[in-house]
Amino acid sequence: MKNAMHKTLEPVDFKAKQAEFAAYIRDPDKNPPPADVKEQRVQMYRELFFNNIEGFLSGNFPVLKKILGESQWLTLAEDFFAKHQCQTPHFSEIPEEFLDYLQNECNSSEDYPFMLELAHY
Repeated sequence: MKNAMHKTLEPVDFKAKQAEFAAYIRDPDKNPPPADVKEQRVQMYRELFFNNIEGFLSGNFPVLKKILGESQWLTLAEDFFAKHQCQTPHFSEIPEEFLDYLQNECNSSEDYPFMLELAHY
């Protein structure tokens, strides 16, 4: 006889769970939080990840950030964070990834035509 205190755990598809978690962290407006994780907890992870990326971008592109202003800069950083699939796990290569994003994916009507050239500066 099985003990009523022991629950049988269903196997978890780790890759699917990781993809669900990452989708929410990248773009919470378009993806729901994982059902089995408290929203407050996953939001904390989102803030940690985004703040790291935004801080790294700010440190590498300070002139672009200053010219854009805080609101437009954060919108650009959020878009990069949500859309760009980095090809490297190394933080030191994020500037190249951001340049790739500016050249190939960023297409907001609010963008300055010289943003890519300024980012190269």
